[in-house]
Amino acid sequence: MSVLRRLLSTLIDSGERYQLEGGVGKTIRELAMEARFGSIDAWARMVIAHNDRPLTEEQSITDMALLKGGSHERITHPLMAMEALKFHRPIHADAVRFARKYHYLTREGPVAFLHEPSQDPFGLRCVLVLSWDYFNGLQLTADYIGRRWESTVRFAARP
Repeated sequence: MSVLRRLLSTLIDSGERYQLEGGVGKTIRELAMEARFGSIDAWARMVIAHNDRPLTEEQSITDMALLKGGSHERITHPLMAMEALKFHRPIHADAVRFARKYHYLTREGPVAFLHEPSQDPFGLRCVLVLSWDYFNGLQLTADYIGRRWESTVRFAARP
């Protein structure tokens, strides 16, 4: 393993792989209804509506890894780490499928899914984020990719 790859592997949150499966033929909206979210914000609903296509067989089985965020991380850093590790960006449905099986991980901090961003009505690009709120439970939100991310955010990637 090269020095660079070894260094980059320290960015992986726990070294665990989280297997996602199922959902073939279901849309993101259908999968979201099964996930039992405490709340889904209006922006996340918009992202889901714009990308609400049935999941294909090819997309349905995948592993996910979580990359650690740094202090006030810019979006380019986790994307560069994914590229260097030869990881792939998640797809929109991965956020909802991850929430169905690994919702408890959001209690440790938010998980951002850096899929192809969706544009909101103001032209800002956003991605889906899972988080935990002690009053509402599991939340699905959309956040802007141009912002600085807190150090507790982990970024989901397809190894």
